[in-house]
Amino acid sequence: MVMQMDKKVVEEFNNKNYQYIYDNIDKIIDSIDSSNSLDDSESMGDQIKVYEYIFESYFNLEKFETLIEIYTKLQKVKMESYPLCMYTLLACVGLKDVYLAISYINKSSVLKELKWYLSEDGCNYYNYLSESIDIQLLLIVVTFINKIKNSSCIDSDDISYGVDFYELISQLYEIGYSKEVIKRLTEIGYILFK
Repeated sequence: MVMQMDKKVVEEFNNKNYQYIYDNIDKIIDSIDSSNSLDDSESMGDQIKVYEYIFESYFNLEKFETLIEIYTKLQKVKMESYPLCMYTLLACVGLKDVYLAISYINKSSVLKELKWYLSEDGCNYYNYLSESIDIQLLLIVVTFINKIKNSSCIDSDDISYGVDFYELISQLYEIGYSKEVIKRLTEIGYILFK
């Protein structure tokens, strides 16, 4: 069962009235707990776009804890997308909670759809190039988190993976990733590792 978001919210979002979204953010988040059924997949897609906008905004504002709380609520009503998952995992990195990120990776329904890419055979940055930008970004983030998990200093109090992240961006540029992917990863790196 999926909740029904107020139609006015979706309408205002589609009209690019982001101030309305900002002014009603608490109401939007509270609607996650509502039990109204929604069977229209088009409406669900519109709702997911609103949440993706909220997640990107919260990530850019470094509101990592709030972003994780919202994601946990959305998972309970089985609402997930590649960007929602990616921003949540990045929020975990921002909080230096790799174990929480690994927990979300293991529970994610969208990552289960991409399990081949996360296997030994598929876990290769070249393989991700054939996918959409949203999937590429998510898989890059998951692979980076798995690298952190496998490193020897995961329990260190002062985890700083900024150099590794920027080296990864350089490697992805050399492989041939699009300017859009490189630009977005650079923005993400600035937020996480400034």
